[in-house]
Amino acid sequence: MQQLFLSTRGDYINFTGGVEMITEVRQEVTNTGIEIKENIEKKAYAQAAKRKVLIVEDVELNRDILSMILSEEYDVLTAENGEIGLELLAKHYRELSIVLLDMYMPVCDGFEFLRRSRADVMLSSVPVMVTTGSAGANDELKCLELGASDFITKPYNSRLVLSRIKSIIRLHESDATLAAIEYDELTGLYTRPAFNHYAEMMINNSGDDVLSMIVVEVENLNRLEINVGEKRCDEIIRYFGSELSKNSDKEIIGFRKDNFLYFLLRADECDPLKYMDKAKQIEKASPFANVVMKYGFYFGIDKTAAITELCDRARLTVESVNGSFITDYAVYNENIAKRELERFRMESGFEQAIADKEFVTVLQPKYDVTSEKIVAAEALVRWKRSDGSMISPGAFIPLFEKDGLIIRLDEYIFRHVCELQKRAIEEGIALIRISVNLSRQTLISEDVAEKYSRIVREAGIPFDCISIELTESFAIENSRMSELAEKLVNAGFRLDMDDFGSGYSSMSSFVSLPLSVVKLDKSLIDRIGDKRGEIIIEYAIVIAHKLDMMVIAEGVESAEQLDFLRTVNCDLVQGFYFSPPVSEEKFIDMMTQQKNNG
Repeated sequence: MQQLFLSTRGDYINFTGGVEMITEVRQEVTNTGIEIKENIEKKAYAQAAKRKVLIVEDVELNRDILSMILSEEYDVLTAENGEIGLELLAKHYRELSIVLLDMYMPVCDGFEFLRRSRADVMLSSVPVMVTTGSAGANDELKCLELGASDFITKPYNSRLVLSRIKSIIRLHESDATLAAIEYDELTGLYTRPAFNHYAEMMINNSGDDVLSMIVVEVENLNRLEINVGEKRCDEIIRYFGSELSKNSDKEIIGFRKDNFLYFLLRADECDPLKYMDKAKQIEKASPFANVVMKYGFYFGIDKTAAITELCDRARLTVESVNGSFITDYAVYNENIAKRELERFRMESGFEQAIADKEFVTVLQPKYDVTSEKIVAAEALVRWKRSDGSMISPGAFIPLFEKDGLIIRLDEYIFRHVCELQKRAIEEGIALIRISVNLSRQTLISEDVAEKYSRIVREAGIPFDCISIELTESFAIENSRMSELAEKLVNAGFRLDMDDFGSGYSSMSSFVSLPLSVVKLDKSLIDRIGDKRGEIIIEYAIVIAHKLDMMVIAEGVESAEQLDFLRTVNCDLVQGFYFSPPVSEEKFIDMMTQQKNNG
């Protein structure tokens, strides 16, 4: 039998029987007029290309009536209740064009059908028209809120039914919709919604099989994109997506941002050592240099958990080895589970912590190298819970940087420092410059210069009593940094470069950015006593001074370090040699004592 293929966004709809049927029709009308023959051929073609509809109705007579109305133009499937309807929808959603749904049925009514089908991204691609004989305004509104596309009333007007169905189908061509949401354009793997859909189906049908998941991640993909370009990174992702998915007939594979998600049928087929051997061979054969892949294994997944939660656990596993030079993979275990729980508690507790002012500011004094007096300070954040316990910044800051909460925390701390400076002015306390760190997420957010300059103006404080610290890694990696820095400086801010010498150092940032201060990282200060390290420090200070920048050394912990920094004309120092970060009250006491001592 010959076949006719219709291409729709790269997908093909297969119509069978078209040519044979047309041939038969032509034979029947050999001796008739041309006009009649053409009409019959058009009708035969339309029958060959019928769309499919699903009728979900518990009353047999109503099912028969709708089937009779629709059967000439559509292939019709029927279900006597919502539960069977959902089963048929799950089985045929790819080819279904519309569902006609009765509201009131036993086992599973129309409301429940809508709730369950609209919650699934694949099933929700098929529009639903509600059929009813007595729906009130509240019922109609409820159905629309649950995702229904339209209503038709009983008894049925055949012309009206067909007209409304055609209108809805034109707006919801399910094949085109599925093609757009099901496959990632770059890799050809499932998109996240599609992956979730098929993974849930696999879980529901897995019986006693033990299932496992793997996440494979390109480490530092964002930084790599800056160095080699977006196009090259696309090629990297496409290559690994293709190679890692080979021989994976028992896996569901999905692409999610810079992660590849693998869902395995049985745990006993998921051997980390064998998988890593295969993965390393793929990496070795890769045409891309300096690409590091990381792998997270989650064995024996919890089938009662949501698929998004399972993905998060696997992702947390791979993130636990990001930056590690010892291993490229990890297996989900109790410790990772505990860290996950703590992360969840921190994220879920953020709003209340903001409301209860649990995030407190501490200040680390900055000392003049020559006079050894406090001339500035750096604001740092601490999380002191209402029960008195403390959460380390090393725990919550990286988490908030990943989930975006750092943007709100940055603003909270910045506003607080502005209020602190305003009180100092009102109370006649000596005003010194306080620097505030802004995360890269904040710096790349929209209108950041306008927003933060507005906060300063609203506080009624001079711009020169507050400065913004930028990490050098961000300054180097972000192509928009020069433009942003100009905006911040033009708004009135002084910019300090933090972490110089932490591994990203580039003298180009000295030239390209309007900086006032460069801060030498503690890792560089720790090299004092080593000749090569001292040479680097000395020449960094010389260059900074020639470019009219002040130099601060952080992490100064000994008299020997301070003496050397004096000899090479470093301007300011901060660190435990003079003072650790202290509370605002303690800092004010230190400033008052310094003033009294002259």
